[in-house]
Amino acid sequence: MEFIIVLLVIGIIYFLFIKKGSGGKSFHKNRKEIHKTVEQEGGMYELYKDFVDYFKEQDFQIREINDDSLYLHYGTSVGKVGIQIIQTAPRKAEILMGCEMRSGKSHEATIKVNTHENQNAMVDRLIEKFSDGQLSDFKNVGIKFNKSASSRNSKQNPKSSMSVDNADNSEDLIEIKEYYENLLQEKDLPDSLKTIVNDFFIPDRVNPEIYDANNEKIINGTMFKEVSNDEKLVSPKLKEYSDANGTIPRGIPSWFVAAYPDVTVWFARDGGIKEIEKKFDNMNKSELIEDDLIKKEILRKVITLYKEKVNNKLETARPPHFHY
Repeated sequence: MEFIIVLLVIGIIYFLFIKKGSGGKSFHKNRKEIHKTVEQEGGMYELYKDFVDYFKEQDFQIREINDDSLYLHYGTSVGKVGIQIIQTAPRKAEILMGCEMRSGKSHEATIKVNTHENQNAMVDRLIEKFSDGQLSDFKNVGIKFNKSASSRNSKQNPKSSMSVDNADNSEDLIEIKEYYENLLQEKDLPDSLKTIVNDFFIPDRVNPEIYDANNEKIINGTMFKEVSNDEKLVSPKLKEYSDANGTIPRGIPSWFVAAYPDVTVWFARDGGIKEIEKKFDNMNKSELIEDDLIKKEILRKVITLYKEKVNNKLETARPPHFHY
């Protein structure tokens, strides 16, 4: 009970003292707009249905639903986990995840999301931030998180392996998100690109400068405007693959190769195809392929599989102006 109260207090403090007056807009006006948007979407549960349903499948229970927040709870003999979604703007929210062990130890993490974000990717981001990717089946093993994650990340050389956890609070990362949000406002932006940005680039924090450099190396052209093209920004895996092969694997769109070179190399060369075949063995070709390319929803699952099997840190998730 105390843990639920703590999360609720955090939410109240956030609204009353942090968001009040943000951007010159009064707290009450902002809250009214939030409630209107949430109501139009059918309520907090409908707004985050895929996200909530994932955790319900792990035996989390919905404890409380308000006009602008939702609370999930899970408890075992080892301890308890709470997840709270707090709507901070009509299309933005913060998700807080925390656990309290019976031993007295506690752990928490927060991510910022938008309502257009792919909610499966949202789940991946929260678990990655909370546990460095080590959180596993709640039903079978109870509450489990990697207690050494922060100490291991702090020992890494930030120039050679900058973690997503460390980058998540940086101003550079905020700039990346703002860049994509501004890009989505462009009237002449193709719907196909909007889907890619919303379902891939934003949730995975794909750096537009690195993407552009990778894209230039692949097809000698750029998708995004006004982004510097620096050879030093080209991802190591893309350089390695280009030098050894130089061709895009059949069925994989070029934008995916540029945004996920590490996943592509694993898929095409480093044995990932066997894992993928096992994962999608019961699906027919029409469910996997469209217009001779792997469907986007399948590519999304391939990224998740790569994170589970190989590395939950993507090469392109880097701050701007970062040089390898």
